[in-house]
Amino acid sequence: MTRAKSPPNDIPAEMGVLGAVLIRNAALDEVRPVVRADDFYRTTHQKIFAAMTALADEGRAVDLITLRDRLGGEALENTGGLKYLDDLQDAVATSAYAVHHANIVREKARARSLLVALHNGVQALWDANADPDEVRAELTRRLDEVDERERGNVVCVADLVPDTIARAQRAARGEMPTCYPTGLAPLDELIGGLVPGRLTIVAGRPGMGKTAFAVATANAVAESTGKSALVFSLEMTARDLTDRLVCQEARCSVRAALGGRIGPDSLTTLERVGEGVGHRVFVDERTRFLEDIGPVARSVARRESGLALVCVDYAQRVRTRGRKKEDPRLTMDEVSRTLADLAKDLDAPVMLLSQLNRLTEQRDSKRPRMSELKESGGLEQDADVVLLLYREGYYSPNVENPDRAEIIVAKNRHGRTGTAVVRWDGPLTLFTNPRAELRANRWEDAQ
Repeated sequence: MTRAKSPPNDIPAEMGVLGAVLIRNAALDEVRPVVRADDFYRTTHQKIFAAMTALADEGRAVDLITLRDRLGGEALENTGGLKYLDDLQDAVATSAYAVHHANIVREKARARSLLVALHNGVQALWDANADPDEVRAELTRRLDEVDERERGNVVCVADLVPDTIARAQRAARGEMPTCYPTGLAPLDELIGGLVPGRLTIVAGRPGMGKTAFAVATANAVAESTGKSALVFSLEMTARDLTDRLVCQEARCSVRAALGGRIGPDSLTTLERVGEGVGHRVFVDERTRFLEDIGPVARSVARRESGLALVCVDYAQRVRTRGRKKEDPRLTMDEVSRTLADLAKDLDAPVMLLSQLNRLTEQRDSKRPRMSELKESGGLEQDADVVLLLYREGYYSPNVENPDRAEIIVAKNRHGRTGTAVVRWDGPLTLFTNPRAELRANRWEDAQ
């Protein structure tokens, strides 16, 4: 008869942790950030470690006598009695490897947690009435809980200082940007570019150019960093976005190019430019649920060795599972919180496009306000940066400068607010720099 295989565990490592604490109580402070009682596989060890931490929290010594009193008669016998505690102490020659053994215990516990999550997912799928999407969402949630535990350890700021200094030194040498340029010099000057780990909201009324801004920015960030950008397009198809991006780079309108109204020279330019466009820009046009955005982004990030930008177009199109009836306000709050967390998890900028409500249209001045973010105060609260797009020429075509566009930095948690004035090229659906050109990878005014 084949013996059943045990779940991942390492009993000697568990004994090493407990024995180290008995030899030197200070070892408990070293291992507590790594393991907790339920990380131990053997129930006996769970009870002993819980008793140790309880004694330490009370300011008492952790030794054979105090453990005997804490565990009590029946509990002590269930954990092997005083002889087993004595054996734990004798089994460890030194406490120097306490943290090493604790890490082993934690990794085995993590493996068991992953096995349980995967097993439950497989078992659920055997149910003939199971909804695969719901099973996948629940599995993703449980896997994320395992990862969340790994991210939950407290760190000392002083331990992070060398990394901050090293990144500043690399940035000073031009080896690694501390932020990613959008390609629009006035905006980059104001906000310093897109910063990894931060959420940027780009909002505007329909027709203001949100998607155009996002696609051009994704391409600019990918080109400047050599890393990949991922766009979740919940409104336009990947083909539509590609048409727009290629024609923007070739400086011809999509309508002219695909309507057969460009000459041989322009067509040659389109062909040449097209060969170099979009190799690091990825579009997902099918993901609709918030619960799926994170897993897809993490999958692409693993495959591409990181992401320079994640863009979601747009907030009001995102749906959530688990609610029979969508509450727009609660949904928007959940979207913003989730994407803010995703930015930190991926250490990449996340850009979320959003509509503004109709209050803008009811005012004499159509210049947008942050308070008009549609259906949510959560967007405003969770965002590190809020950009509002405005073109007076959209409302009044006969204004003196219909191509003038404003990118209003309504919120900047880590820097200045203000207005970046750029140019809107209507036929190309493209925001560009006013009288500026790109030289040596940096924008210089040509005024």
